[in-house]
Amino acid sequence: MKAALFFTALAAPVMAGTPETATAPEGEPFLSALFSGTQRVDAEVEGLTSDDIKIWRESTTYEQQRGDSTFTAAAAHRSLEIDYRPTIVTSPAHRREDTWEGSLEIARRLSSAWEVSFNGRAYDGFADYRSLWIAEYYDQFLGFLPGYEKADPHGLSATLEATWDYLPRTGQLTAAFTFGRDTIVPAWSALGLDLERTRDVLDTFSGSLIWEAALSPRVKMQHTLRATQITARETRVQFQSEAAWALTDRLTLRAHAGGAREQPDFDAWYGGLALDCRLAPQWHAQLTARLYEDSGEISSSNFNTAAPGVATRELAVSLLWSNVTTSVRLSAGLLDTRYEALDDNNLFFGNLYRDRDFITTRIAFTHYF
Repeated sequence: MKAALFFTALAAPVMAGTPETATAPEGEPFLSALFSGTQRVDAEVEGLTSDDIKIWRESTTYEQQRGDSTFTAAAAHRSLEIDYRPTIVTSPAHRREDTWEGSLEIARRLSSAWEVSFNGRAYDGFADYRSLWIAEYYDQFLGFLPGYEKADPHGLSATLEATWDYLPRTGQLTAAFTFGRDTIVPAWSALGLDLERTRDVLDTFSGSLIWEAALSPRVKMQHTLRATQITARETRVQFQSEAAWALTDRLTLRAHAGGAREQPDFDAWYGGLALDCRLAPQWHAQLTARLYEDSGEISSSNFNTAAPGVATRELAVSLLWSNVTTSVRLSAGLLDTRYEALDDNNLFFGNLYRDRDFITTRIAFTHYF
């Protein structure tokens, strides 16, 4: 598989020296120095599937902590597969695309109370099935006209973060700033034989403030305030609260709730509960329920039509096995999406914005050494 070869190449050790120069023995100290300190490897496979959409994502992460510094490298591959079923014009089609991602992060503890980090990320490919569906629509509808260009979505971002432990093991404040630039799928329109398209490059500026506190040995909470500014749009403000409560030595309840607001008329609300039960010293089971609802996508520079309001519900179960150095988690769930009625502006995308039932699956592996 292409993805397997990609991750195998990332994980392959770097070899130095040749028999003629007799430098191989010197390579052992070099590799020992390169791969030293506390290290962690994560591997994960996630799936989101319905009758006409299949999304699979494989990722791997390597983290190394050496003294006051932590280095993290991650790579991921996403496969998007859709059965394109138009409402009007164009023709049914099957389409599959790959998206590749990579990121690097360096964190440094400056003192017992302060830590700073810098993260860089890049990707090449479609971000989600909606953008792939719309790209197929325009490829068929206008792709034969001179001047039309097929979409080539990609992007990069950088994040600077600072954390202050104002009360050791009790209170923490984190501030982060992110800049991203994305080339997206534009919307096209034809005026005779002349084509026009909407903006396809968007800049995103985002700032967040996170407050974490331990109210007691059994209760912890986290509050997040985030503001995001995207090209040609108003600022979106989001607030989220999370809490974890150890009910007993075996049961832990986690909850989160939040919302977002963007002028002129976008609102979103969401929340969830998770109950974790320790079945045995190395086994945990968890039941999770999540809800999300919004008032509909704001018509912006990336599409000439907007998604109607949507409500989603998810119910999932997971099983975790762990020991001192290794953990494995398996999970599965059901996710349903329910859209509001379409209007005259988005009838072309009726089969994109239709109700669906998804199956979610995930397997995650973590190992420290």
